[in-house]
Amino acid sequence: MFKKAFTLAEVLITLTVIGIIAAITIPTTIINHQKQQAVVQLKKAYSTLANTTNKAIMDNGQTKIWDMGDGWNFETHKAFAKKYITPYLRISKMCETKNDPSCVYEIRKAKNSNETLDLSNVFIFYLADGTTIVVTAQTAEPLEKRAEIHVDINGKKAPNLLGKDVFIFGYYLKDSRIMPFQHSGSVSSLATNTSYYHWSSLIMKNNWKIPTKEEFVNWGGNPELYPW
Repeated sequence: MFKKAFTLAEVLITLTVIGIIAAITIPTTIINHQKQQAVVQLKKAYSTLANTTNKAIMDNGQTKIWDMGDGWNFETHKAFAKKYITPYLRISKMCETKNDPSCVYEIRKAKNSNETLDLSNVFIFYLADGTTIVVTAQTAEPLEKRAEIHVDINGKKAPNLLGKDVFIFGYYLKDSRIMPFQHSGSVSSLATNTSYYHWSSLIMKNNWKIPTKEEFVNWGGNPELYPW
């Protein structure tokens, strides 16, 4: 008794369907994996900086008395980082001069924009695991002394984009802690914020998950500002 075999046409149709399904699902799977990896690296960086803060407090006292220097300039940022941050980390390289060509790179604010952060006066150093740390120390208000920490979780590798591989934290000196930048807002208020700096806080408030584009838009976010 003969068994009926598949015809060539049936095989081609089956392969075409499989190809269509793969084309739809594989990119999504890859992106989801990249998001998960980004969160793992982000949480690690946050934990590392929190431990650094605790060690610096033991050596230098409560953060409210830390010296922020005078003015927004390279030497001020460098002095702050080298006293309160870098002694407690495994460093592979510190950019000791402002114009070190090996330390010059751009951080883009949004995926569909060429606008970049002003890194002209920042102090940059690299951790042993490849993470890039960008430090600025400033006094926004008399009682709001803080240092902004830009964390590039994959170093100088592309895309160097806020919300995708670059995230911003702040040493809030009056509170003796480091927190995601703009941490006081709700998920919806953070999503509608157009300053680009809110992604570390948004992810943390979303139970350490990067929201989907649909979630971001439902919260009121501009789809053009979604980094993924």
